[in-house]
Amino acid sequence: MGFYLCVAAVVPARHWNPICRFVSRLRVRKHRRKLFATLKRDLAAVAPAADPEAFFSEYRTSLHRGRMYYMAQIAGWHWKPRIIVEGAEEIRRATSGGGGALVWCENLAAQTLMGKRALHESGIEAYQVAATQHGHSTTAFGQTVINPILLGIENRFLKGRFAFDASDTIHVTRRILDALRTNAVVLVAANTYYGRRFVQMPVGNRGYAHFATAPANFAAKGKTTLLRMSTVETVPFSEFRAIIRPIAPPERTGLKPGVRDAAITEVVSAFCEASETAVVNFPAQCLGIGRSLVGHSLDERPGFRR
Repeated sequence: MGFYLCVAAVVPARHWNPICRFVSRLRVRKHRRKLFATLKRDLAAVAPAADPEAFFSEYRTSLHRGRMYYMAQIAGWHWKPRIIVEGAEEIRRATSGGGGALVWCENLAAQTLMGKRALHESGIEAYQVAATQHGHSTTAFGQTVINPILLGIENRFLKGRFAFDASDTIHVTRRILDALRTNAVVLVAANTYYGRRFVQMPVGNRGYAHFATAPANFAAKGKTTLLRMSTVETVPFSEFRAIIRPIAPPERTGLKPGVRDAAITEVVSAFCEASETAVVNFPAQCLGIGRSLVGHSLDERPGFRR
């Protein structure tokens, strides 16, 4: 991180991507031994036409660019990327009804920070839902030293953060409901940290991903507007594109468990189908590939998992 902080301070932004590519190749044999087989398997499942070697190189570079995003917020005073936001009016339309907006964010590298910055620059203040044990680093040192710094950078573009423990999601659900009642915008990442129930859905050619059902459950109840958001880096460090689209509410709602599960599956399916564009076109920016969130299915059919 210290190296990228110095780079952000003194090196012009046009040279950042070559530097990230060079650093990503250091100790590449170690990373290749640990990651390549899993990445190749998952890539074949979601984007079989992609070249595994080129993907591995770009995936490693993308991880280092993600670190550079944060350091550039601290020292990159000269960095002014173009951020194109499509669909910000959808959030404003949702909040105009008084029920708030729940934004389901795709698990993409640029979404973590640049997606929040895109909303902030569009004049939209949002809350982020995040697990306390989930962060940029999973080591004890990282969670104590690194994660607070990086989360502090993210918080510059947020109105607040709802942190929760995976063993107690009831408390954070109440906080989300309270925020939505005040017409707030709440961001939820499409990962498996929030919630206890998950649904497995097909992605790409023969891949599968697992989604927490909590965001879809809000939509199934019909009490708030659910939108999806994807943020991708179209030109390294120069241009980002954030796309926000509403997810159509399910036609089937009710209190019966079978009807509710069918409605939730319908919402998750709509989100998954819309997300495939980013996964197929920008696989190296998809954080799920290689992390057991995308790959071969647990069995041969979609459905609920606990």
